[in-house]
Amino acid sequence: MKQDFYAFFLPTRIIDRSAAARAVAAGAVAGFLLAITSGLAAVILLYKDANDHQRAFWLLGATALVTAITVGTWRRILSAALLGLVLSVIVVTWELQRGQIAFAIVLGTPLVGGFLAAVRGIVALKKWARRTQFD
Repeated sequence: MKQDFYAFFLPTRIIDRSAAARAVAAGAVAGFLLAITSGLAAVILLYKDANDHQRAFWLLGATALVTAITVGTWRRILSAALLGLVLSVIVVTWELQRGQIAFAIVLGTPLVGGFLAAVRGIVALKKWARRTQFD
């Protein structure tokens, strides 16, 4: 089970179209996890601290952005996967700066690995589509 987890988010090779599709799915799963986490944090913040609306609205905005990134990654838009990769590196760095080392390590594999796999998968799918177009 542990190897399957790492193999899903960090594929060593993308050798065919099904592996590329799994890599894109890994990016979509990473985006979904990030969207759920930020959405739940916003709802909890709104519920617990009624006076801190500004932070909750920032989190809701981040949730909307991550949801758009997730949909874009699923639709195989390369810039969405790249933006998700940058955003996931920012989230992991932010957690490290806050001293949440274990949480950053746990987040690093699915977020950074998932979006990196999605970038590789999208590039591979586009390369294969271009190859079959000219054949």
